[in-house]
Amino acid sequence: MALLELLSSAGPEGLGLGDLAARSGLKGPTAHNILATLVELGYADQVSGRHYVLGVKSRQLGNTGGVVQRLTQHAHGLMSELVHRVQETAVFCLYERGKRRTLVALESTQALRVSAQEGEDDRLLSTATGRVLLSLLRESELKTWLAGRTLPDRGWPEVDDLATLQVELAHIRASGHCSFSRDALIHALAVPLPLPEYGLRAALGIFYPRGRHPADGDDWELLLRLKETAANIMAFKDQ
Repeated sequence: MALLELLSSAGPEGLGLGDLAARSGLKGPTAHNILATLVELGYADQVSGRHYVLGVKSRQLGNTGGVVQRLTQHAHGLMSELVHRVQETAVFCLYERGKRRTLVALESTQALRVSAQEGEDDRLLSTATGRVLLSLLRESELKTWLAGRTLPDRGWPEVDDLATLQVELAHIRASGHCSFSRDALIHALAVPLPLPEYGLRAALGIFYPRGRHPADGDDWELLLRLKETAANIMAFKDQ
């Protein structure tokens, strides 16, 4: 706990192993072993050499609840504008405890539309937003999430092992979005919203019937609108 308190007070620059050992009163090897465990569990990150900063899980401990609520309110207004403009269903999701948590689900007003609802599920492989959330995980987190699961999964049958999954997730990271058709009836687009300052991983997605040309133009035009909205959501600053 002393090491985490030191990292928290150090801010985004973090501290080196020598400083952490000296300030905590721990011997260098002992501090190194504890930090290695904290990194593996996600409570600390090693950024360069022997330099450490707070990890995602540590930041989540102090940022859940109020921040998520205010972020949700911020996202809701921007998503309302997006849905009004493109006339398609949109969702805003977080990765939380190995699940996909949908905080905002706004449906299109068109008669033929894709339905969506808020709540928590484990559809990380079978949804565009879920795949984007997986792409934001560190390798150790991904392996932990996969523990007890068997690949291939019917949600992503093309992925038959960890190596293939890592390649597909790397492609999502490189392209900055996920695009795929589900059940030959629904097309989905999703983009990442990394919010490291709040210890959050989020995704913004749009869904529409494949038989209908998106109201705002072709896929690339719709993707542009989606990325613009995502950028505006990521501009969120908690007071």
